[in-house]
Amino acid sequence: MMNLARGMIFLIILSILSAVGCSSSNSNPLTPSDTGDGISTDLFNTGLFDSGNALVGIWDVIIDPENMTVEGTIPRSLDGIGDAFYVDITFFLSGTPCTSCFKIKSIALDADENIVLAISVVHPFEPTIRLDLNVFDLRVLIAWKNAPSVLTFPSVEADVDGNGSMDGPVTGNFGFLLNPDGYSTIFDTIIEPALGDEYPGTLVPFVNMFADPTDGNYDIVANPVNGFTDLEDPSGRNVFPMGSDTEVKELVFAPSQDVMEFIMALECAYGQSAIRTSRMDPQYFLPEFNRKEAYSAIPTIESNDLLSENPASSAEISVSVVDWQAGLEGDPNFDPDTSPLDTIRHNSDVKEVILDIPDIMNSALTATTPDSGTGSFIDPYLFSFHVENSMLALGGTYVGLVAVRDDMVDVVPGGTNWPPMGIERDGLTQRTIRDF
Repeated sequence: MMNLARGMIFLIILSILSAVGCSSSNSNPLTPSDTGDGISTDLFNTGLFDSGNALVGIWDVIIDPENMTVEGTIPRSLDGIGDAFYVDITFFLSGTPCTSCFKIKSIALDADENIVLAISVVHPFEPTIRLDLNVFDLRVLIAWKNAPSVLTFPSVEADVDGNGSMDGPVTGNFGFLLNPDGYSTIFDTIIEPALGDEYPGTLVPFVNMFADPTDGNYDIVANPVNGFTDLEDPSGRNVFPMGSDTEVKELVFAPSQDVMEFIMALECAYGQSAIRTSRMDPQYFLPEFNRKEAYSAIPTIESNDLLSENPASSAEISVSVVDWQAGLEGDPNFDPDTSPLDTIRHNSDVKEVILDIPDIMNSALTATTPDSGTGSFIDPYLFSFHVENSMLALGGTYVGLVAVRDDMVDVVPGGTNWPPMGIERDGLTQRTIRDF
């Protein structure tokens, strides 16, 4: 899935030669319900190995700014899907959505009258009867049903429906969530079909949860079989561990006088390398199990000498990109029974970085080779772009988009990516997506 990561929507200010010029709170948590440990294992008597994206749950959230109240419920439209709908963090989970995985802690106004929603996420299973349900790179996707307008970026296309061909330029509303970590097309790919409804645009913002890129207690020298030295309390590598419920994240929404209704969906990268009989002895292949698309892309305006209606004026923009699989070569003989835990099956490095500012540039800029860096968290790739005012834009503020494409778009002829996206509602059919 094409990942549009933190800081990708940014503002370009065109210079002009002349000078240009109370808080409240109302805690309203969701009512917890018993998720139990009723895990269906009938389908998993044979070995399975998958690392893909998985859906933890979907909630409908309504904010009333006038009364400063908020409520979250399972969308009614999911009722039509029935018990066969798999909201899965693994191939193992089945049944109805996890009703207590998402909690609303509080709602308040900040000094700028922005609406601040504090949320927390709870893993639906405790590390008691199994140890193989830890997941990675958890994020909260947020889609606003009544977005008043969307912006279009004509030079950035995506294959949203996964049929192998591009579905046209990406679009999205970028003004209602003020602190996103990035934007993704994955909402249209998995969640809209589950809801049976369409939301404006093909990009929705997301925020990352449980982000800890350090190694934590993941040590394949000390534990070459499992990876984590403490399977009951794994840490690092952006793991969302079983039983966890400690992290609270603030979502900042633009001021509004009207009731806001939007969908929140929890989505993660999941690696599964255990069968029913070995679920207390799982193997965690990292970074194979981490998110396949670039984890982050942060643009920086290094200099801005753009001038109103001046095609020779320019700005310099750099983009730093982090990718879990950066610099690694896929092993064509990958075998989960014999391969080391730090190997990957297919190349999943950064293929290209695209910069599109349609109101300033007459065409997008593309970079395929970084100026420096290894793509790691401590040494990100650095891509540089020289932007000119070829559209003769007037002085003002303009929105730009950075998109990062992944090597996996070319894994299979026709663009089909590996790995699968999880399973269809029949519990068996693997879904794939074709565009990162």
